[in-house]
Amino acid sequence: MGYPKALLPWVNGESLISHALRNALDHDAKDVLISIGDDEALGQAIQANIIDTLSNEEKNKVSIVRDSVERCGPLGGLYSTLSVGKSHAYAVLAVDMPFMDFNLYYDWLYRVEGDGWSVIVPVGESGRYEPMAGIYKPSIAPLLQPLWQERMYLCIMH
Repeated sequence: MGYPKALLPWVNGESLISHALRNALDHDAKDVLISIGDDEALGQAIQANIIDTLSNEEKNKVSIVRDSVERCGPLGGLYSTLSVGKSHAYAVLAVDMPFMDFNLYYDWLYRVEGDGWSVIVPVGESGRYEPMAGIYKPSIAPLLQPLWQERMYLCIMH
């Protein structure tokens, strides 16, 4: 595409990433991790044009995370963010899912009884899993590592 999709315009002059971040903050997210892959320029653009415009209280809730695994796409981003995550669990939202209703995350958590879960991955209308719209505990990060170590070719060819 040649241009980071996170910075593509959405509604009311917002970019997709700005919309997603505002949605998370409006739904009382306490710890927001933004995965930027290995695109340092994207991280700088998000910092300067979006995060720096937030209130100090909101800024303290947001961190930019660079992938610790090179060229591994969403799996590398998920691993990298969960590896540094300090919260009990994280709602994951791909930037290209602007219609995702944040209230669904609360609904899913409400339906899961107790704390005996590690991952909640929804299934879309097509019957396919939607891992970039799930809820993950940071404790699963080590379980993701073998996925790209054993199938490195899948990560490089994404």
